[in-house]
Amino acid sequence: MINEENVNYLLNTKLKKYRLGSPLSSRIKQIYNHYDFKTPSLIISMIYLKKYSKSHLLTNNNIVDIFTSCIILANKYLEDSSIHSNSKYELDILETLDWELFIDDAEYLNMLDSCDFLNITR
Repeated sequence: MINEENVNYLLNTKLKKYRLGSPLSSRIKQIYNHYDFKTPSLIISMIYLKKYSKSHLLTNNNIVDIFTSCIILANKYLEDSSIHSNSKYELDILETLDWELFIDDAEYLNMLDSCDFLNITR
Protein backbone atom coordinates (compact mmCIF):
# COMPACT_ATOMS: atom_id res chain seq x y z
CA MET A 1 0.00 0.00 0.00
CA ILE A 2 1.23 3.49 -0.73
CA ASN A 3 2.48 5.51 2.21
CA GLU A 4 4.66 8.57 2.76
CA GLU A 5 7.87 6.55 2.35
CA ASN A 6 6.72 5.29 -1.08
CA VAL A 7 5.75 8.82 -2.15
CA ASN A 8 9.16 10.08 -1.03
CA TYR A 9 10.80 7.41 -3.15
CA LEU A 10 8.61 7.84 -6.23
CA LEU A 11 8.49 11.62 -6.25
CA ASN A 12 11.72 12.56 -4.51
CA THR A 13 9.91 14.40 -1.72
CA LYS A 14 10.61 14.62 2.00
CA LEU A 15 7.34 13.77 3.68
CA LYS A 16 7.50 12.82 7.34
CA LYS A 17 7.52 9.06 7.93
CA TYR A 18 5.07 7.72 10.49
CA ARG A 19 5.71 4.69 12.65
CA LEU A 20 2.04 3.88 13.13
CA GLY A 21 -0.84 4.50 10.75
CA SER A 22 0.04 7.37 8.46
CA PRO A 23 -2.75 9.70 7.29
CA LEU A 24 -1.99 8.86 3.63
CA SER A 25 -2.12 5.10 4.18
CA SER A 26 -5.36 5.49 6.14
CA ARG A 27 -6.95 7.52 3.33
CA ILE A 28 -5.88 5.01 0.69
CA LYS A 29 -7.31 2.12 2.71
CA GLN A 30 -10.54 4.09 3.16
CA ILE A 31 -10.77 4.79 -0.58
CA TYR A 32 -10.15 1.17 -1.54
CA ASN A 33 -12.52 -0.23 1.09
CA HIS A 34 -15.44 2.05 0.18
CA TYR A 35 -15.08 2.80 -3.52
CA ASP A 36 -14.48 0.78 -6.66
CA PHE A 37 -11.15 2.26 -7.74
CA LYS A 38 -9.02 0.00 -9.92
CA THR A 39 -5.24 -0.29 -10.25
CA PRO A 40 -5.11 2.03 -13.31
CA SER A 41 -6.64 4.83 -11.20
CA LEU A 42 -3.88 4.42 -8.65
CA ILE A 43 -1.10 4.42 -11.26
CA ILE A 44 -2.54 7.40 -13.13
CA SER A 45 -3.06 9.29 -9.88
CA MET A 46 0.63 8.78 -9.09
CA ILE A 47 1.52 10.23 -12.51
CA TYR A 48 -0.68 13.25 -11.84
CA LEU A 49 0.87 13.59 -8.39
CA LYS A 50 4.37 13.45 -9.87
CA LYS A 51 3.54 16.11 -12.45
CA TYR A 52 1.90 18.28 -9.80
CA SER A 53 4.88 17.94 -7.46
CA LYS A 54 7.22 19.42 -10.07
CA SER A 55 5.71 22.85 -9.49
CA HIS A 56 4.08 22.50 -6.05
CA LEU A 57 5.45 21.51 -2.67
CA LEU A 58 3.95 18.33 -1.24
CA THR A 59 3.81 18.33 2.56
CA ASN A 60 2.33 16.15 5.25
CA ASN A 61 -0.36 18.82 5.59
CA ASN A 62 -1.52 18.64 1.97
CA ILE A 63 -0.55 15.20 0.62
CA VAL A 64 -3.77 13.44 1.67
CA ASP A 65 -6.02 16.03 0.00
CA ILE A 66 -3.86 16.26 -3.09
CA PHE A 67 -3.57 12.48 -3.47
CA THR A 68 -7.33 12.11 -2.97
CA SER A 69 -7.96 14.73 -5.65
CA CYS A 70 -5.52 13.00 -8.03
CA ILE A 71 -7.20 9.62 -7.63
CA ILE A 72 -10.65 11.16 -8.07
CA LEU A 73 -9.51 12.90 -11.26
CA ALA A 74 -7.89 9.70 -12.55
CA ASN A 75 -11.06 7.75 -11.89
CA LYS A 76 -13.26 10.41 -13.52
CA TYR A 77 -11.01 10.32 -16.58
CA LEU A 78 -11.01 6.51 -16.79
CA GLU A 79 -14.76 6.30 -16.28
CA ASP A 80 -15.28 8.97 -18.95
CA SER A 81 -17.13 11.14 -16.45
CA SER A 82 -17.38 14.86 -16.86
CA ILE A 83 -14.29 16.54 -15.53
CA HIS A 84 -14.99 19.50 -13.36
CA SER A 85 -13.52 20.71 -10.14
CA ASN A 86 -15.19 19.72 -6.88
CA SER A 87 -12.41 21.02 -4.65
CA LYS A 88 -9.69 23.63 -4.60
CA TYR A 89 -7.07 20.92 -5.05
CA GLU A 90 -8.81 19.38 -8.06
CA LEU A 91 -8.92 22.77 -9.77
CA ASP A 92 -5.28 23.44 -8.90
CA ILE A 93 -4.24 20.03 -10.25
CA LEU A 94 -6.29 20.50 -13.42
CA GLU A 95 -4.74 23.91 -14.00
CA THR A 96 -1.23 22.56 -13.32
CA LEU A 97 -1.85 19.78 -15.87
CA ASP A 98 -3.40 22.30 -18.30
CA TRP A 99 -6.53 20.11 -18.09
CA GLU A 100 -4.59 17.40 -19.99
CA LEU A 101 -5.44 14.17 -18.20
CA PHE A 102 -4.45 11.77 -20.98
CA ILE A 103 -1.54 9.47 -20.08
CA ASP A 104 0.20 7.61 -22.90
CA ASP A 105 1.13 3.94 -22.64
CA ALA A 106 4.84 4.55 -22.14
CA GLU A 107 4.25 6.96 -19.26
CA TYR A 108 1.76 4.57 -17.66
CA LEU A 109 4.07 1.54 -17.97
CA ASN A 110 7.00 3.55 -16.62
CA MET A 111 5.05 4.46 -13.47
CA LEU A 112 3.74 0.91 -13.17
CA ASP A 113 7.32 -0.35 -13.24
CA SER A 114 8.32 2.30 -10.69
CA CYS A 115 5.54 1.07 -8.41
CA ASP A 116 6.65 -2.54 -8.75
CA PHE A 117 7.67 -2.68 -5.09
CA LEU A 118 4.01 -2.09 -4.15
CA ASN A 119 3.09 -5.48 -5.66
CA ILE A 120 0.54 -3.95 -8.02
CA THR A 121 -0.65 -6.34 -10.68
CA ARG A 122 -0.89 -5.39 -14.34
